Amino acid sequence: MNEHATKALRKKPNNSISVGFNALKNKEIDVFSSAGNSGAMLVGSMFSIGPIKG
Repeated sequence: MNEHATKALRKKPNNSISVGFNALKNKEIDVFSSAGNSGAMLVGSMFSIGPIKG
């Protein structure tokens, strides 16, 4: 939890946040949530599914 969110996601592509967002992007799941690092959740969402248009 002390890692920088961007570095953690790039160094560890098979971490739970990356796997969860990829499943969401591929429509394998409908919802993804985490009680972990909120910075990593933000970065993971932007890298994998992108911002909401509008």
